[in-house]
Amino acid sequence: MSIRRILTIDNSADLQVLKRVSEPVETVDASLRALMDDMLETMYDAPGIGLAAVQIGETRRVIVMD
Repeated sequence: MSIRRILTIDNSADLQVLKRVSEPVETVDASLRALMDDMLETMYDAPGIGLAAVQIGETRRVIVMD
């Protein structure tokens, strides 16, 4: 698990990523579970109550919340 950088709309490169259409998730596998672990760790470090995968640069339709 690792804490990822959260993209912001203030950065033009980040904004281009945030505007992308995320791909639907077809199957839950080890890589998706690892992504979700990273997302949770990032969300708690922020601190926040929810995070979308695109906010850390992953264009998959995944969210975590607490």
